[in-house]
Amino acid sequence: MTTRPIEPEERGGFRKPVSLEQFVVEHLQEAGEDHPSAIHKAYKEKLKAIDLPACRRGVPYKASTYYSFTRQLQSMVLKGIIVQSDRVEVSDSLHTQHWEEKPKRKYYRLKGEHDENEPRKSITG
Repeated sequence: MTTRPIEPEERGGFRKPVSLEQFVVEHLQEAGEDHPSAIHKAYKEKLKAIDLPACRRGVPYKASTYYSFTRQLQSMVLKGIIVQSDRVEVSDSLHTQHWEEKPKRKYYRLKGEHDENEPRKSITG
């Protein structure tokens, strides 16, 4: 079985071929802004799209859990790589359709030069 060599600088954590930070930056460059669940879904799809022979021992790569993913996004907020945008939407999820108060989706974007003087917003609040 042949596998493609993975360079250390392009490899992600826990032997994944795609760095999560690198993926989020590239995703937000293309999308402009997005909410964490959509970014996580796109990351999982990217890992599934990798050739099976390129995976370790022929086993597909597994994305991090959503909780772990949001912790990594929070780390990127604290590092100043991404910021919460002003866009907030009410969730239209089916399992919340009968809730009186629906959860809100917070969107994130890459930090720009005009964001230097703005206070930091956390991913949870």
